[in-house]
Amino acid sequence: MAFSVVDGPAPHPAPRWPPQTEWLAEYNRRSEYNEAEILCLVKEIIDLLVLFGYPAADQIDWAPENGHPINETLCSEYRLEKLVSSLMQKLPYTKRAFHGNLSFNVLLASP
Repeated sequence: MAFSVVDGPAPHPAPRWPPQTEWLAEYNRRSEYNEAEILCLVKEIIDLLVLFGYPAADQIDWAPENGHPINETLCSEYRLEKLVSSLMQKLPYTKRAFHGNLSFNVLLASP
């Protein structure tokens, strides 16, 4: 028995043209800067990575209550805004030993 195109499954409908784009406005909308929300989301991501086993929980350097000490002079030379340096002080970092001799935390003040 030969297969007939007429008897086969219905073809997929052709995509609408032009494509629908109303939803893009929602994704392109810029929300207000909220440092607490950013820190909360980063903590969730770090916790998830630790749960997966990389990095280990003891390799995370969580910010102390008053924040990590950072190199304010270098921040000024890089012309970083205060919001940026404030966030940097509060973000968790991997401990320096985690990277061996590499230092990705160049803006942190030396211990």
